[in-house]
Amino acid sequence: MNLANKTFTVAHSDGYAATVRDWSKRRGVLSAMQALTAKIHENGRYDSELRATLEILQLATMREGPVDFRTAEQIADYYGAVSWCWPGWVPSGYLSMIVGPQGAGKSYLGARLVGSLTGSIPTWPDGARCDLPPGRVLIVETEELRGLYVERLDGMGVDRGAYFFGPGDETHIVNLWREMPVIERLAQQEGATAILVDSLSGAHDRDEDKSGIRQVLQRLAAMASRLRGPVILVHHARKRGQLEPVAVTLDRVRGSTTITQFCRAVLAVYRLKEGDQTGPVRLEMIKSTFGKPPPAAGFTIADAGLTFGEAPEEQERETQRDRGGDLLRALLEDGPMLQKEIEAEAKGAGISWSTMTRSKETLKIVSVRRKYTLGSDTRMGWFWSLPADK
Repeated sequence: MNLANKTFTVAHSDGYAATVRDWSKRRGVLSAMQALTAKIHENGRYDSELRATLEILQLATMREGPVDFRTAEQIADYYGAVSWCWPGWVPSGYLSMIVGPQGAGKSYLGARLVGSLTGSIPTWPDGARCDLPPGRVLIVETEELRGLYVERLDGMGVDRGAYFFGPGDETHIVNLWREMPVIERLAQQEGATAILVDSLSGAHDRDEDKSGIRQVLQRLAAMASRLRGPVILVHHARKRGQLEPVAVTLDRVRGSTTITQFCRAVLAVYRLKEGDQTGPVRLEMIKSTFGKPPPAAGFTIADAGLTFGEAPEEQERETQRDRGGDLLRALLEDGPMLQKEIEAEAKGAGISWSTMTRSKETLKIVSVRRKYTLGSDTRMGWFWSLPADK
């Protein structure tokens, strides 16, 4: 590169020509990269073939020489120790997520966190004192619920000047993929100390089940790191399968597993009874990158807002074997009983005979073959009895 700053001589001609050719090729590769990127944005398609082509072009623009790197000291100086907004629940400088089924209170919980992040509410939902200095929160709302947010935050006593809404209105829904730089500039311009995105699914045009969503999450994670504050995403859980438990797990998060990959804390909210819209909500952390998850909490939703308390616990489900055991104890409480009569009782209760035999083994039921009288006949049959009756 110093050739251009030296007095040109014949001795320099070969090196100078090679430099010019190198930069000419590099400009051509850069032009190809720009054209490919424009095509990706135009078609909304970013499959493995296009990604591989773009990576090859990026490698082609790298010049020979030392490769840049960062030392451990530089990394530690930039990131520092993990700091928490809501201790144990929401870290600063990273992505966090609130996930749950419809009607479980995801947005309401997001609004409640805004109250603490702005200093308007002096405690966190679990009762811990909020020691953060008062801040401002940028709300990126994508489901046309801005008015409801203002109403809820007013009800919580949150100063209207302590939060503001990002780009987008009734005629323009914000697109994180295209407008991330605008959102970040807005946050810096207005001094936002935290960002709430509600919801993730409404804020992009990527396919949630494919790798395209990765770029959205990567950009959000990088933005949180630069802002040094929390970026909290509200997201939906997929519909529960018939044989799945009611608890929301990482497998229930809608879309690709990439969605939770970049989130350092994932908070799940759900009710223990399917279809219940008024019962208590369980709040638990289902992913915690930075340590042991805190104990679960609970809250109820009323006209006056959220009331937090102990986490509701799911009652242990009664299995068919449990039902068979309960039936046997009830039938044999007063003494031995003929097996045929037990079979009839089990059939009437809708319990299979195989289940009854397994329950028999569990309870160590004793079976003895002996004579019995039926009318004027004397017959042989098996009698079951509880161990104490042996």
